[in-house]
Amino acid sequence: PFYSPHLNIDQEMIDFPEEKGRLAWDLNAEFLKKCNALAVLPGWEKSGGTRQEIENAKNYNLPIFYLDKDGAINKIIAWLK
Repeated sequence: PFYSPHLNIDQEMIDFPEEKGRLAWDLNAEFLKKCNALAVLPGWEKSGGTRQEIENAKNYNLPIFYLDKDGAINKIIAWLK
């Protein structure tokens, strides 16, 4: 299973529009604590949220896979084994 903030937080943004920024950051941080790794999509440098997720993942000692790097999928497969 995976968690994607862009796919999984829409309802909260509708229900609590005035708190969406703080809610999104807090929810993402909590969900990331439950993850085994972080996979980062190409273009991540443009996203303040993704940069924060990377910092959080480092603080949680999670492996980080940058999907814009050659061999990223092979590294993920090897890690899964």
